[in-house]
Parts: sequence; structure tokens; C-alpha cells
Amino acid sequence: MNKNIEDINVSDDHILLSDITVEHDITVKQLVELTGMAASTIYKYMSGACIIPSIIWRVVYKLTKDTRIPKLVTGDMPQIIVPLDATGSDKLEGETIDGLIEMRKKQIEFEELMLGLVSGDDAAKKKYAKEQDKLFTEMTTIQTQVHQAVTGGLLS
Repeated sequence: MNKNIEDINVSDDHILLSDITVEHDITVKQLVELTGMAASTIYKYMSGACIIPSIIWRVVYKLTKDTRIPKLVTGDMPQIIVPLDATGSDKLEGETIDGLIEMRKKQIEFEELMLGLVSGDDAAKKKYAKEQDKLFTEMTTIQTQVHQAVTGGLLS
């Protein structure tokens, strides 16, 4: 027997949705425009009155790349989510290439921190401990985006 969506117990996902939309300045109006749903429906999701459908999560993830969203499905299973759209365009040109070079510099910074950690440098350990999650995510994203750019035919 199929239950009406309003009859299914909902979790606290609405709190996460509210937190993410506030942190990333996403408005109900944007969600209405991007999903085609009514504002009243969006408000139901955000209040916890209904289960939030995947279309909402996909739109919010596309806007934010917030890694808490995939964790709704995967839980604590270790994983890395990497956005594959390096440039948003069909070609790598001047400004985009400059951006990729800057991203690669960040990746090198992360690798230096890792080497300092391995070598026992206390200052590097402290800096690494503070920045590891952010830099590791950036490093992985950068490497994937560069790979996509090269193998995806974005070079002209």
C-alpha cells in the first residue's frame, strides 16, 4: 500500500536544508524557479512537514556543492565527492587556465603540509590539522578537474 508523502515520518533533514540554504544564501524563490514547485511546497519541506524529495537535494547540491548533502544517503561511509565541471565552458582558455594553475598551487601547498606532517615538523602538524579537510577536498577536486579538462576534450 502506498503511503501519502505527508503520512511518512520525516527526519531532521529539514534542519539541514534550512542550515544549508541560510549558509549559502539560497532563497525559496530560487528553489521555486529551479524546481518548478510551488513556494508553499518548498516551505513544507523546509518546515519538516514533508519528506524532502531528491529534486530539492539535487538543486541545492548543484548550487552549493555542500558535502553534507551526499552524506544523507551514504552516512558515515568514507567517500570523496568531486564536482567534475572544471570550467563551465567547452574550452580551456586564458582565465580558466590561470584558475587551474592557481588551484594546482593550492594542491602543492597541501602536499607540502602532508610532507611536513610525515617528517614530524610540529608547525606543519598544527597547520595541517586546521586545514586538512578543506585542502584535501580542494586537492582532490583540482586533480579531478585537471584530469577532466585534459581527457574531456576541453583543450583546444
